[in-house]
Amino acid sequence: MSDWLLVRLARDGSHPSGWLVASTSGQPLETAHTRDGEGLSAAAVGRRVVLVAPAADVLHVSASLPPGSESRLAQLAPVALEDQVAEDLEQLHFAVGKARGGAGGATDVDVVSRTLLDAWLTQAREGGYSPQGVQALAGLVPELPGQISLLADDEQLIVRREGQRPAVLPGADPELAMELALGGESLPEGLLVTVHVDALEWPRWKPVFEAWRPRLHALRIQLLPHGALPLFAAQLATAPGINLLQGVYAPKRPGLEVWKTWRLAAALGAGLLVLHLAGTALVYRRLRLEEKTLDASIQQSFSQAMPGVVSGGQPRARLEQRLAQISAALPGRDGLLPLLSAVAAAVRGVEGARLQQLEYRPGSLDLKLESADASVSERVSAALRSGGWSARAQGGQIQVRSTSP
Repeated sequence: MSDWLLVRLARDGSHPSGWLVASTSGQPLETAHTRDGEGLSAAAVGRRVVLVAPAADVLHVSASLPPGSESRLAQLAPVALEDQVAEDLEQLHFAVGKARGGAGGATDVDVVSRTLLDAWLTQAREGGYSPQGVQALAGLVPELPGQISLLADDEQLIVRREGQRPAVLPGADPELAMELALGGESLPEGLLVTVHVDALEWPRWKPVFEAWRPRLHALRIQLLPHGALPLFAAQLATAPGINLLQGVYAPKRPGLEVWKTWRLAAALGAGLLVLHLAGTALVYRRLRLEEKTLDASIQQSFSQAMPGVVSGGQPRARLEQRLAQISAALPGRDGLLPLLSAVAAAVRGVEGARLQQLEYRPGSLDLKLESADASVSERVSAALRSGGWSARAQGGQIQVRSTSP
């Protein structure tokens, strides 16, 4: 599969605030870029592009939905969540995830404004790249078993508890954000809290986290020297959040785009193939009919030449066999075939000679020629005599004998 290109959008979604190329396993292939979308178009070539949407722009909720296909659940989600959203349902896009705890459990749903989602995709297209996924930033914060996972980044605090949807808290006042995240509740014995914090923001958050350390069983700090994008890449490879590009926003498959491009050519090619096959079938049908007609004609000629004899499917062989028998019955040059061969050779050798009639008697053959030139008969007779035959011409008739007169 192709590598990932993660493009993080700024908090107002107006431009990319950074991007990172990562392998299919989530390992960064280069240092994260923190400048705006410079070089994005070239980096996107041959890679799967995923937009990381601002955390505050996506609502993370759960709904009790019956089992069904993604399209079916997407139709049911707005009705089930009507009381949890304040905006007009027609202006919102609902992306459905998996049911927690298997079939029958609460189904994760991410909700985003259609206007915002359209703006993000338009911005990407204008930047020269096409996303295959849009992930909410909070959905890419790790959900760790038996722990509370926090991400302090970009003046906001993301809270992930096992089995619960992410919560996004403003981080302008770090102490208030921590109080909202962990205060006001009795923390379980032995609770472990893992904090992922951007190295640039660590000085601002350090006093707050250190003040909370005595109240926690264990507090683990993980600094992010290159920002949160490497963390998101690792999460995308192992446990990605909900892809917002569902339903009408689902990305078109490359093969489908290629098919649309070549659809007309393919249709014309298929039409030509059908015409070729139809024409070939007609030719074969005509040849079969001609073959049947020819077989009938051969059978008729055979019946006339050899009445009462069955051809047995090989009329030519039977005729040749019969002629050989006749020839064998007439010894030497007195036979019909030798006389016919001599006459045929003589007629072919004289221009203008056309054989009109034959009359055979044992030992002799009378010919009648059709020609406008009276000398043709003499030339044919001369040709026969030169072959050792006895030939005499009179008018347009010639008498040929096997021996000299």
